[in-house]
Amino acid sequence: MSLRKRFPFLLLALLFAATGLTAQEYSIKLLRPLTVGARSNYTGQAMIRETTTIAKEGQVLNRSREEFSIDLKAIREILAVDAQGRGTAMSFSVVYCVKAIGNKVKDLAPRGSVIKAIFKDGKEHFTIDGQPAGVEASEALSVLLVIADGGPTNDQIFGVSGKKKIGDSWSVNAEHAVQGFASTGLKVAAADVTGSVHLKEKVSANGSDCLVIAGDMNFSKLTVPLPGDFLFRGGQLQYQFSGKFPLDQTTETVFEKKTMTLTVEAENRKESGIKLRSVTQQEATIRQSPI
Repeated sequence: MSLRKRFPFLLLALLFAATGLTAQEYSIKLLRPLTVGARSNYTGQAMIRETTTIAKEGQVLNRSREEFSIDLKAIREILAVDAQGRGTAMSFSVVYCVKAIGNKVKDLAPRGSVIKAIFKDGKEHFTIDGQPAGVEASEALSVLLVIADGGPTNDQIFGVSGKKKIGDSWSVNAEHAVQGFASTGLKVAAADVTGSVHLKEKVSANGSDCLVIAGDMNFSKLTVPLPGDFLFRGGQLQYQFSGKFPLDQTTETVFEKKTMTLTVEAENRKESGIKLRSVTQQEATIRQSPI
């Protein structure tokens, strides 16, 4: 076959090759505005582990460890949103909501009950069938039932302007990160915040094309209020997240995973040489799909 006859095929091959060399770019949007009345299937699993060590002059006097998990399945309904479309009040019709410590499992909310999560007066409030949730249930639910607290959005902390392609990364916004964690009681200077976010890949989930976005953040120095006889002497926080975000930016996040490790060191104000070290680890996974 002559070169003249082959040329159209060679040209097509070159065009396809050139197209393959141009990586597709995507706009990054983590916040998906919610609407009042929207309902979704909602499942979540969480693990909380806390290890506390008390020592004197390097010798361990006491070490305690507490670990439990939470497993939740419910139908979520949005009751109220803020100006950015973040949920400030939600209800969860419970299929199951249990807490496990070792081999012991207990209901935090019985099947068929309704949990309501509301942010008001600067605090999270949880009720079960109209009655205030106890301390144990509230502490557990706060890990899985995330409601807006008026702070910066995830886009302000972890997002980026312009379009990005698979494999790109960018830095977290330290100033907004400081503001975002302020409501938890943690105090940190922006100079002590580092972190980056990565656009990892495109996948299919729940019938939608999604971007997999992951990030990490480190507070190398922070302060937290401590009750009792201990004076704060140092601390740090490590935070990681990953999620599947549909290309249709009107659709909720399909999957989220968050991990946090908080380390706190303190010293007894009454007895010299007594030091405390506490390490708290939290891991939560949430899946949701609209009904």
